[in-house]
Amino acid sequence: MSAQLGPATAAVRRFLGIGEREPIELTAFVEGRIMVAHARTAEEHVRLLGETDRMAGFNGAYMLVNGPIDDALLARYEVGKWHKAWNGRASDRDIGLRRALFLDVDPVRKALLAYTFTRLIGMHRMAR
Repeated sequence: MSAQLGPATAAVRRFLGIGEREPIELTAFVEGRIMVAHARTAEEHVRLLGETDRMAGFNGAYMLVNGPIDDALLARYEVGKWHKAWNGRASDRDIGLRRALFLDVDPVRKALLAYTFTRLIGMHRMAR
């Protein structure tokens, strides 16, 4: 596990306002399959991300940044372990708060993919 994983995870959690003991949902992509894990603490969060190093075919992971998540969501899978996402993942109704909205903005795109300025302003208004 990378020595930077713990401090980087702590920094992201602080930035997003995730409490030390607030459960979050993690998602990993392994050989084209979706895996899910729920972490109850920051330490568990780091441990679970570290376990992805040993997953054959691991392609990447992300965390659900919005929350807090509904406690009932934790009953879907055993907490603190990775599982195949056979019983679904968090949906909008499981989330109590939008903490962040990440936008992917490319300065240069192919002509057919570029949004107009008017369209970008409309998306900005919708996001607020």
